[in-house]
Parts: sequence; structure tokens; C-alpha cells
Amino acid sequence: MRFWKDTNGNIAIMGGSLALPIVMLLGLGVDYTRVSSQKSVLENTMHNAVYTVKDLFRRGRDAELEIAGMVNSNTGRSTARVNIEIDKNKLRISVSDQVKTPMWSVMGQPETEIMTSVIIDKNRTAGQLATSK
Repeated sequence: MRFWKDTNGNIAIMGGSLALPIVMLLGLGVDYTRVSSQKSVLENTMHNAVYTVKDLFRRGRDAELEIAGMVNSNTGRSTARVNIEIDKNKLRISVSDQVKTPMWSVMGQPETEIMTSVIIDKNRTAGQLATSK
């Protein structure tokens, strides 16, 4: 009963001062989830593209364009960048993209870069890709 009669306003001040940090934490959680989800989509799409592109070692830069097209069409965006480095027996494919992060933009980072890569050994079979980073 004493709680309802209290008119000092301590609860309102505490609630008001805690509202901003709570909203910021929720926003950062949403941004983190968005980045993690997009990274997972990027990794899955890149692996699918690598498995479907034939003769990666022979085609080199043409394969780079084909993988970029597949990644962009499967992610629904057109901002992914693909880089292929060809060594004697290894092929490294890196895919990177930018994800918009509205809450992080308040802190000066409107976009976050996500990147994944895979290394293909020429001596392995098609089903034995190296682990992506």
C-alpha cells in the first residue's frame, strides 16, 4: 500500500535512465544476429557455388566471375566480392560482403564486413574441401 502512495518519482527516474542502455543492448543483439545470419548464408552459398563450378583450376578468373554471380544471386544482393588465388596445387577462394548494421551505425560503423574463404587442394576429390575460415 505504501508503494502506491509514494510520489517521489524514484521508479520513473530509474526506469528512464535504464531505458536507453536496454534499447542499445537489444539493438546490438539484433545487429549481431543479422551479421551472423548473413555470414552463414554467405558460407553456404559459396560452398554450393564452388561445388557447381567445373574446372576451377583451369578456368581461374572466369570461375571468379561465375562464383560471384552465383553468390550475389543466392544472397539476393549484388555487393559480394570474390577473389581467387591460384597456386600450383591449391586454390583459395575468398568471398566478402558488407552487412548494414543500423544500431552499430550510431557508434560510427554503418556496415560490417563479413568474409569467408575455402582452400581447394588439386589432389583431393570434389567432396574434400578444406575448412573455411
